[in-house]
Amino acid sequence: MITNERYLNLHRADDDCNRDQEAGIPNDQLRIALEPEAASVWCQVCTDDKITKLSDAGTKYMVVDLGGGTADITVHEKLVDGRLRELHRASGGEWGGNRVEQSYIDCLTAMVGHEVMDEFRREHTGDYMTLLMDLETKKRTVTASLEGKVTLTVPLTFSECCHKHDINIQDRINKSPFKDKMKWTRDRFRIDKTGEHDPGRKTKYCGNDVCQQYFWKMVEIGDDLPLGKEVSEEIPGLSAEQTGAHIKVFCSASTDTKYVDEDTCTQLGELIVPLPDSSDPKDKNIKVSFIFGDTELKVWVQIIKTGEELERNVDL
Repeated sequence: MITNERYLNLHRADDDCNRDQEAGIPNDQLRIALEPEAASVWCQVCTDDKITKLSDAGTKYMVVDLGGGTADITVHEKLVDGRLRELHRASGGEWGGNRVEQSYIDCLTAMVGHEVMDEFRREHTGDYMTLLMDLETKKRTVTASLEGKVTLTVPLTFSECCHKHDINIQDRINKSPFKDKMKWTRDRFRIDKTGEHDPGRKTKYCGNDVCQQYFWKMVEIGDDLPLGKEVSEEIPGLSAEQTGAHIKVFCSASTDTKYVDEDTCTQLGELIVPLPDSSDPKDKNIKVSFIFGDTELKVWVQIIKTGEELERNVDL
């Protein structure tokens, strides 16, 4: 049994398993336990008088794991049958406050270039810190329900550095991926938090109108995922010539993600499923089942025509 901090994605879980295999530990003899869950289980057997009440049926309590780079907060409940249920998923992680600031700086750097950004940071350090402090204040007011534009003030010296290198900020924005969501007005960035559906994503699939790159949710943030929770989806065969199905799996830390090519969405892995040789596309219909609730994501694929089942791993 090996404990680890809460995984921010399954890539790290897969890496840990691979390293353990290289160390000679067989998969069937290895279990990776998440530290917040291990702490919660420990509270059930601890003999400390201040903690023993946590083992009473019906007790709800918060597990706070304060790490060096992440802060994970989870709420658990002790059930009558002795099991533990997660009432609120772990929150926190590398996408916290520091990551917001870094993404903002990366955005500015992408528009004006490293040379200008380095000069601004080096020669106007005080103003650079003021820019970060303004962002720190602003991000506390931004919520999921906020609509319209967010205004971020930029020190005058930033504009002067851009002018010195013949850089027009608005022209750079117009040539960037942010052209429809950001505007430059004097010493301020006006950022549109909301976005509209892109009609260019509409296409035909098996005779039906569908949306390309649509983020279909198997499970959502906050869902109760007991051990062995199964979510299935049937995928139709496309043609008699089709020899395999290529399935991509994505994840997002945002509940507002609509398309898999958004910045909030990350490809978790992919599955390659061989299909039977048949002249009838219906013989190639498959049922893909994702098994949740454990540290690793397990996948079962069933050939619907024959009933044959295959166990597949997500290639991370």
